[in-house]
Amino acid sequence: MKKVLKIPIYDCKLTIFIVDDDFKELKEKYSLQSVRNTNAMAIRFDDLDYGIAFKSKLLNNHGIIAHEGLHVSNGIFSDIGAVASYDDDEPLAYLHKYIINQCYKVILAMKTIPKEHISTILNTVKVAVKLGEKRRWSKQELCDMLDKLNENLGEGSLHVQ
Repeated sequence: MKKVLKIPIYDCKLTIFIVDDDFKELKEKYSLQSVRNTNAMAIRFDDLDYGIAFKSKLLNNHGIIAHEGLHVSNGIFSDIGAVASYDDDEPLAYLHKYIINQCYKVILAMKTIPKEHISTILNTVKVAVKLGEKRRWSKQELCDMLDKLNENLGEGSLHVQ
């Protein structure tokens, strides 16, 4: 998946990539010099043109997302000649926050349930339907079942509104 964004104020471009396996395709397409054995990376294509790439299996690793976002934030500041210091880093902090929020918007937009969890979901639904034919479930009971299902699926997969 690839999403291209404009970063307002700084008049630059950010492309967010989410890949399944490795960065080989990115390396070839964009002639990247060195792609180490890594799970995420920040890319500088040109002045004020950046990318962040993540492996899809690590989209819940907030530290990696923040780490790569900081590389891009610092790169943009370098390109525009801005200097951040401990006493005056608010513009950098806002830029970093904006980049991270954009990454999460892309991640949430493409969030899917891993294939290995589909059978667990289907089996749970089948059981709930069979049991539901014999009685009506309260919202609390359904929420409790969903919580149990989420424990089996992993962090925050399904929600009841």
